[in-house]
Amino acid sequence: MLTTHWGFELVGEAVDGEEALAEVERLQPDVVIIDIRMPRLDGIAATTQIKSRWPWIRVVAHSLAVESCDDALAAGADAFVPKGAPADELLRALRSQDACP
Repeated sequence: MLTTHWGFELVGEAVDGEEALAEVERLQPDVVIIDIRMPRLDGIAATTQIKSRWPWIRVVAHSLAVESCDDALAAGADAFVPKGAPADELLRALRSQDACP
């Protein structure tokens, strides 16, 4: 979806939190979209590590675990967008200062 919108380029993907950290280190993206529920290292722990090592990278939590919104923000996520939300909500969070829905 993001590749069809101006200003976004998909540069990497990861299947779990540990791979996400490795990809962030390798690619140094401007923005990371991360799920909360992931194997090996969950999105909360991965977000904490991303923000402590690369505080300039914007992290948007995108998950069905809406009850984890506050935890994601406390871990350093810049925004939380529930899966299934309209695409414009995710785009707005990637570009702005939106927090919880």
